[in-house]
Amino acid sequence: MKSPINWTEYIRENENRALSEIYDEHREPFLSWVQNNGNFSRDQALEIFQVSIIILYENVISGKLKMLDNVKSYLFTIGKNKMMEHFRKIKKSHHESFNESSLFNAATLDELDFDEERDVLLSIENALQKLGDPCKILLESYYFKKLSLQEIALKMKYKNTDTAKTKKFKCIQRLRKMFLVDKS
Repeated sequence: MKSPINWTEYIRENENRALSEIYDEHREPFLSWVQNNGNFSRDQALEIFQVSIIILYENVISGKLKMLDNVKSYLFTIGKNKMMEHFRKIKKSHHESFNESSLFNAATLDELDFDEERDVLLSIENALQKLGDPCKILLESYYFKKLSLQEIALKMKYKNTDTAKTKKFKCIQRLRKMFLVDKS
């Protein structure tokens, strides 16, 4: 393929041909690179490639990109940013998938249908089993039996309510780490 000096002009003047050349020349190297560096499936890599092509095109047409002499570098940079965005979303969703309020909401089973209730309860039950005592007892007492921290401190023979609160926090942290490890 003959490489024009300024791809932005080439895309503006003959967008179908220019985009076709970019697509054909960079598709396979891009897909291989995404699959190898991001552990993505071929379909996911293809989606990232296509989104990257669209972003490149939109940046040229909008005037955001005035001069482009190295299409591969620009395209791969967009791809890298898309992969990082994907990883940030995953990390955020894993982090958000378990927090203290989600345990409480699951314990009350608000607005869930029967299958969702069963799945949530099984997930919580499995997580609490893995967590073991005394965390299992403490969290069940607080979230399911609705005991106060003072009642838990007495039941579990902790020095005071602050100790129960600290233990509860540490148990939640352990549970959160378990969910992050299981989902990654």
